Amino acid sequence: MARGQRLMETAGVESGLDPVYVCSRCGTQDSAETAIWHCSNCEGLLEGWPAVTFSARDVDDQETGLWRYARALPPLPASERVRLGEVMTPLVESEPLAAMLKVDYLFPSGSYKDRGGAVLVSRLRHLGVRQALEDSSGNAGASIAAYSAAAGISCEVFVPAGNSPDKLAQIEAYGRHCGRSTVTALRSRGRRSRPRKRASTPATIGTPTFTRAYRVWVSRSGSSAAGARPTR
Repeated sequence: MARGQRLMETAGVESGLDPVYVCSRCGTQDSAETAIWHCSNCEGLLEGWPAVTFSARDVDDQETGLWRYARALPPLPASERVRLGEVMTPLVESEPLAAMLKVDYLFPSGSYKDRGGAVLVSRLRHLGVRQALEDSSGNAGASIAAYSAAAGISCEVFVPAGNSPDKLAQIEAYGRHCGRSTVTALRSRGRRSRPRKRASTPATIGTPTFTRAYRVWVSRSGSSAAGARPTR
């Protein structure tokens, strides 16, 4: 049994109740309808309760793109999902690599970061957040800016001073602001201190909302037995 689950049971969290966040370190409970990103008591890692289970039967064939796997994602009414025309990106065969490749540049902003961007911004709007700050070298900033614009959320994106002009132009095309001179300092000793003073809930596109295994399994009609993902 995972330590987080033991803490949940010790804290008296019962299955069937409204979803809550439970700290994996101290067991403190917070409402899942609260705009927080770590434990309100000790800043520990939060885990959702009840735990999400997902199977092939839970794939919503009436939906498109990421939202086909909504039951594996944070709770959100269908009417509040921010959409930019996401599709099921195809798997194409690469003969030189003897592998199937997922063509994720077909996402609305041009990268797979739209998976996390769609979920994150949808949750922000659901929770009533009106302003977001994003620290990005490019793709994540473009995604958050695009979905924030669609959601009516004010978004400021901090990028490295030497960032790609094309990527900067893409972000600015969504009508948001870019702070060219801030990110280098924030990524060293400052560690995002400036945005944290201006925003109540720092967040990250790295939160694992990705449904990679399910997507590949569906694209392969349930025939994939194993997969590999390169890492740095």
